[in-house]
Amino acid sequence: ALIDASADDEALERSARRLAAVEGIGHGKPFEYSNASYDVLGLVIASVSGTSFETYLLEHLLEPLGMEDTYLSWNSAADGGMAQGHYPFFGVPVAYDLPFSRATLPSASMISSGEDLGHVLTALLADGRFGGTTVLEPGAASSMRIPLVEPFPASGYGWGWWSYPLYEAGVRVGVDGEDDAHYKAPIILEHSGSFATFASEMVLMPDAGLGIVVLTNLNDEAAPSRFYQAHIGIASILSGLEPQALTSYDDPIRQVAKPLMLVTVLLQAVGIAIAARRLRSWRRSPPIGSSTFGWRVRHLVLPLALDTAVPAAFWLLLANASQLLPVDWVRVLV
Repeated sequence: ALIDASADDEALERSARRLAAVEGIGHGKPFEYSNASYDVLGLVIASVSGTSFETYLLEHLLEPLGMEDTYLSWNSAADGGMAQGHYPFFGVPVAYDLPFSRATLPSASMISSGEDLGHVLTALLADGRFGGTTVLEPGAASSMRIPLVEPFPASGYGWGWWSYPLYEAGVRVGVDGEDDAHYKAPIILEHSGSFATFASEMVLMPDAGLGIVVLTNLNDEAAPSRFYQAHIGIASILSGLEPQALTSYDDPIRQVAKPLMLVTVLLQAVGIAIAARRLRSWRRSPPIGSSTFGWRVRHLVLPLALDTAVPAAFWLLLANASQLLPVDWVRVLV
């Protein structure tokens, strides 16, 4: 595995250095979003500052912004009253704790609250200032709104923010038919986070001076789209518009893969039970011709082959789409 799941002081460096063995990544390659890039950046910060990433973050961001409910370890977050994460076990939310990794702290493992993240957005909207504290050089916050790449038409990415027009709040400027008529919409910046048991969304609306934070202690990585539309709906409401209805754009097979796999296992168990019962019956009263090779192939070998091959093929087709995590296997076996 490329990610180091341990929590010792060298976890971040070990995980980042393992990326050297991965082909197709590096400077000058086409843009592709990657959490690992932020982990490497965290290692660079630690190396240049001569301290741990946690210490640097605490001294230069968390304390200046008064982020008292933001934690850099699972245990400290639990002591501080962190919400219990939930995982959809075949569609049923169950409380589940995932292992914490210091190796992914720069990209994904920080634990925070809506209020604390609001402090971050406030500083970004106020040219790097929060209360009487300045955490960014003048002009840096506005520079961070400028995308570095444009991976899709009318959208960009840079400095941790996806930027694109909020078309729902757009208006037509000019007169239809004229050469200068065009559609104008406010630009929003947003970033979403996905964890097996949590989901997060943040939005900046610079023109309106607004920021939005949505945190949930439930996620479904097999059908995540409904978790990542709430913040856009809130942005529409704050713009004086009716939010659009939630739309699922997930792969239909991916959405039903887990239930289908469970049904497959149950059907296989039923088939085994029926076969065992029939075999006991045949032992007590052997059918006519049961001693011949052809009878055994038709009544024993072929049913057994089908009972094994069909579920196996089904599982191979759906295993990737189902997004099964260790909790699924543990709870099935236990």
